Amino acid sequence: MAAAAAAPRNEVPATTNLILTDSVVTESVLAEKARGQPVVEVGARSIVTPSATDWLRHNKVELRRVALSSKLLTARANNQAIFPGNCPVATRVCEELGKSSECGWKTEAASSTEDAAAKAIQAIDQGVAVSLVFSGVPEKVACLANRNEKVRAAVVGSVADIERVQKSLQANVYVISAVSKNDFELLRMARLIAG
Repeated sequence: MAAAAAAPRNEVPATTNLILTDSVVTESVLAEKARGQPVVEVGARSIVTPSATDWLRHNKVELRRVALSSKLLTARANNQAIFPGNCPVATRVCEELGKSSECGWKTEAASSTEDAAAKAIQAIDQGVAVSLVFSGVPEKVACLANRNEKVRAAVVGSVADIERVQKSLQANVYVISAVSKNDFELLRMARLIAG
């Protein structure tokens, strides 16, 4: 029993911390990406605005400054892209996102629509800031994912949709139809979603 009392209190495992790679961390960035997070990590050189500091205090979120090496970002991704294994365009885009360390993308293949929704829910439960799902039936993925109380899923088809959803819904799961888009469009949309 004495060993249990000696355990560190309020310690959050490193793998669940949200890592923000933004060079300037503002209140709106935190409101969008850090909602419900106990700890937020930012780069040692990131600028944290006064309004962001107020937001952290008000929401009782701890801020930690860390060295953001590309190895660290790969190991502790704060964004996840899920793609159907049978869609070459989405597969190529996810491969490109996985190579990029700028937003800490983790990529994963899904075997079905249900599997894609389950993986998106699991990612949000594990503290991933944004889950991006490419699907041939985006409405079904969003509907299934929204059954979880932590998920705010939305179907987006354009840059304008993403901007509108980011402002109004503050979605944490974005579902995109990869059927009628090219690599460049999908990559641009993914980078906008990651912020």
